[in-house]
Amino acid sequence: MAKKCEKIGEMRFCLDDWREDELNESVDTTFALYGSENGEIMSIEHYHMFCRLFAATMGFSEKTIEEWFGGY
Repeated sequence: MAKKCEKIGEMRFCLDDWREDELNESVDTTFALYGSENGEIMSIEHYHMFCRLFAATMGFSEKTIEEWFGGY
């Protein structure tokens, strides 16, 4: 019988913008991490992907994300 993949953690990115204007850029993004109790919690490939996704969530263009994070 195959082992069940379980939620084993979360990766959270949070930007708190305390400026009091209409352009508030606060964002809180959480990614669920799934795996097994005995495996690694997160690979470097997943970390790279989450960083790119958070940059996109913040509104950076794909061109800028590619420039700073590069392709993988």
